[in-house]
This record gives sequence, C-alpha cells and structure tokens, in this order.
Amino acid sequence: MRPVIDHDTCIGCGNCHNVCPAEPNVFEADDHHCQVIHPEACTGCMECEVNCPASSIRMLDE
Repeated sequence: MRPVIDHDTCIGCGNCHNVCPAEPNVFEADDHHCQVIHPEACTGCMECEVNCPASSIRMLDE
C-alpha cells in the first residue's frame, strides 16, 4: 500500500507528517501542501488517511 495525496484539497496542515511512524517519514509538509516523498517507507498503517482533516489522502493497493 502507498498513500496518494489529492493536492486540490490538501490544506498543508502537516497531520500526515506528524502521525507517520515510518522511518524515513513518508511525508513532507509545507504551508501549502503535503507531499509523499518516501512511498517505499510506508507501513500501511493508514494513520495519515484517518488523521487528514481534508480527507485528501487515500491508500492505493499496489
């Protein structure tokens, strides 16, 4: 599984980065958008999807 961010709805809050347990962190956040920078590190825990207030993250099965 890997997270995908809808950049049209992402508010850049950084919740995904803050709750991600992966090392390295899967996400990078700035004031405008969050980005998936290390998809290979994703553990599939879905904390990012659950904690996104804008519902901008969905997990894709690969």
